[in-house]
Amino acid sequence: MDSAGRVKIISIELSDGELQRIEELANYSAVWVLVRLHYYPLGLLKIPLTKTFIEPGELRQLILAELQNPLLEHLLIDNQAVGLGSVGDLLAGLNAPPEKCQYRLENNYQPFATVAICTRNRAESLARVLNSIAKLDYPNFEVIVIDNAPGDSQTADLLKTNFPNFRYVLEELPGLDNARNRAISEAGGEILAFTDDDTVADPYWLQALVAAFETPDVMCVTGLVVPYELEHPAQQLFEKYGGFTRGFRRRTFHFNQRYPRTFYFYGAGEFGTGANMAFRRGLFGLIGNFDPALDVGTVTNGGGDLDIFFRVLMEKHTLVYEPAALIWHVHRADSERLQYQINGWGTGHAAFLTAALLRYPRNARIALTFSQKWFRHWPLAQYLKQRKQPEAGILPLARAETIGALLGPLKYFQARREQKRRNFLAKKQAK
Repeated sequence: MDSAGRVKIISIELSDGELQRIEELANYSAVWVLVRLHYYPLGLLKIPLTKTFIEPGELRQLILAELQNPLLEHLLIDNQAVGLGSVGDLLAGLNAPPEKCQYRLENNYQPFATVAICTRNRAESLARVLNSIAKLDYPNFEVIVIDNAPGDSQTADLLKTNFPNFRYVLEELPGLDNARNRAISEAGGEILAFTDDDTVADPYWLQALVAAFETPDVMCVTGLVVPYELEHPAQQLFEKYGGFTRGFRRRTFHFNQRYPRTFYFYGAGEFGTGANMAFRRGLFGLIGNFDPALDVGTVTNGGGDLDIFFRVLMEKHTLVYEPAALIWHVHRADSERLQYQINGWGTGHAAFLTAALLRYPRNARIALTFSQKWFRHWPLAQYLKQRKQPEAGILPLARAETIGALLGPLKYFQARREQKRRNFLAKKQAK
């Protein structure tokens, strides 16, 4: 690809001391800077480049211009004095030991946790996420890798050779939600955290997830997902189309009886993504496991995470979005795979809405109304907009998602039939 279109991704921690010059940008058109203070992400600066470096003074001005409010809020929460005349000096003296700050996310609640990674035939990318999991800053956890209907022994060999302390589990029934359900049955932790095999975990990821479970009403926590790299046009298109990032403010979601809030729950993608989610393991005894007719490995190709978020809220539990729980995601690098993924978004979302309609028939009017509005205002609207005013590369994605959404309900019933057939065969073989 043309190197001028590449975007550099870096992360800076303001408490590390003086800002440093950002260099080695000759082959990049922009740099995205994840700005953190005491390990907490404040925001993502997107800086177009006109030269091959960024001086500390320039970076300081950009941080203050775009992130002054979250920086002030953070310092106030940490009980650090901030004088009215010192706004311009906010970045001076921030190198206090992080353990002195409330956002260290360190407390007495440190239950045993399970980290589960569900994978299939991706040993190379799996090694990257497992290396990051091995460096987690949390004292009390186990790791299980669910190898879902593999075509070879590479994942098993990888675990045996490089990660002997992580537990390998073979799940022969194909489908991501089957693998997730196997993780539920295998997990020993009070908290069960999931990430994918195409991610990199921040060292404080698990610590931040667990900290958000401090109150007993919280049953699900999701976290921030940012791009690991933007080296290829397809990766940049993914971000342009929406990406995974859901903001830098902590949010708490509850059920209430009012129509607008129930209506909002059907847009479950707003609450997070399956690449970064955690649950109290006891939750699944209350609301049931993941729906095996949804997500990758079935014809629906998505929607399993949306469905579980939706059910958490509809069953009157609390879901927290905690941006301090940070995951880096390695986006697909070629356009064909990206279109397939976005098609799966459309199919998966429509399949999830179909499942929700069947599971909560009393809310049929709400579900149908939302489904119609979602289709008109998102995939169809995107497609029609791109037909009239096309943006480079976006039209194929909008078309793929629209087609996927149209097929979603049919694909859900097809996946349910296939799942029943597989379960029948599995029970027959077990006998």
